[in-house]
Amino acid sequence: MDFGRVEDPRQRDRIDWSLPSLESAEERAQLERLARAAARDPRPPRLRVGMPVWGEAAWIGRLYPKGSKGTETLREYARHFDTVEINSTFYAVPPRATFARWRDAVPEHFRFCPKLPQSISRSVAGALDTRELEAFVSGALELGDRLGQCFVQLPPAASPACLGELDALLSAIPRALRIAVELRHEGFFRERRLRPEIVDFLARHRAAAVITDTAGFRELAHASLSSTRALVRFASSDDPAIDDRRLRDWAARIATWFASGLRELDVTLHAKDPLAQLTMARSLSTHMNEALASRGLPLSVPVLETIDERQRALF
Repeated sequence: MDFGRVEDPRQRDRIDWSLPSLESAEERAQLERLARAAARDPRPPRLRVGMPVWGEAAWIGRLYPKGSKGTETLREYARHFDTVEINSTFYAVPPRATFARWRDAVPEHFRFCPKLPQSISRSVAGALDTRELEAFVSGALELGDRLGQCFVQLPPAASPACLGELDALLSAIPRALRIAVELRHEGFFRERRLRPEIVDFLARHRAAAVITDTAGFRELAHASLSSTRALVRFASSDDPAIDDRRLRDWAARIATWFASGLRELDVTLHAKDPLAQLTMARSLSTHMNEALASRGLPLSVPVLETIDERQRALF
């Protein structure tokens, strides 16, 4: 994820990496609303952790057996993670047969999170263009019960003045698709939170809020919930020590959400260095399991093991 990336270490050291407090009246009201919604939702809670890709060459020989390629890498990926973003759909919608092949390569608990095509999401900032929507919906539904949250990533140019177009888009998407929305214009935020009227707007459409924790736009780490589900996209700072502290804070926040009634969360980990992604996954699972256990929650995240670690465990 290049959006919000800060490469200068001197700038990075001046960033406030903290998450918004839960102590404000606005946040307390959000947790109360979450608890009320959860009381009407009988589903068991689901926490999934994954990446924005599965075919990463740097993971072959470390996470995947040597020689893995094509659909084999997806099968291996699904042994370690239980969700993945499909960012390729942002650029072109593949044939339905491709979606079906992906579906058949993963276990029942796995979920795909496809991104709506840019031809649709970017048009929200101008004249709405939904010509690719039917193809996207058809392909996404081919994933069957492996379909997770679909997300709309609005461009920074899409301001609150474009809510009419966003309203039309969300109204056009079938209810069979569970939508999450990533907002990138500063006008949607106030004091590092989504404005209450925006949270209400998303809630009316049964849309979750995408929360993107990236260095250069701290408002996107707003931690606002409009649904009993959410999608968190975590972008590395390029500093392992900073990332470990941030992931610890996220683990505590996520445990609080689930204790308050959150039903479903996908967390995806982004980094320029693909090996750093594996370190982040291990860090998050460690902190997450500690935070969940401290609250007595019946959830856990598998701890990532590389091929070398699995082999050493045999001796």
